[in-house]
Amino acid sequence: MSPLGPLHRAAFVITLAIAALGACEGERPAAVPAEVTAPVAPKRPTVVFVTPGGEVPVVVDIARTDGEREKGLMYVDHLPAGRGMLFLMGAERPLTFWMKNTYIPLDIIFVSANREVVGIVAKAEPLTLTPRRVDKPSAYVVEVPGGWAEKVGVVPGVKARFEGVD
Repeated sequence: MSPLGPLHRAAFVITLAIAALGACEGERPAAVPAEVTAPVAPKRPTVVFVTPGGEVPVVVDIARTDGEREKGLMYVDHLPAGRGMLFLMGAERPLTFWMKNTYIPLDIIFVSANREVVGIVAKAEPLTLTPRRVDKPSAYVVEVPGGWAEKVGVVPGVKARFEGVD
């Protein structure tokens, strides 16, 4: 253990730093890049659809639990393009969704366990209990604003990649 107390150690380190800077004969230390000093925001979970026209990202909220999946996008009155919700459904199986208390039309994109789009319910009518499903089993569902999937080229057969999703 050093015989110097914490304040003396700090003064000693500062003195060494000043001496080292003086030894540079007038050279100024390079500026520290902002990305080194700025706090790094955590990456938001994203689903990236790999379409023939390129990669199309969707920043998503994740529904993992039964309660989160049941609520989904209920009571949401606006969903910007490029935003959505990813439902983690566990095992791959036939899935059915409804639009109870959902105020906006949505595209419901069904994705298989191997992360391929197997079907889409486009522009699902809001505020109904009408069952929405596709003919193939799914392990994931991505909900986005109604009409978005067609606009960006997300169709059955397109692959999906998950980034920042545990």
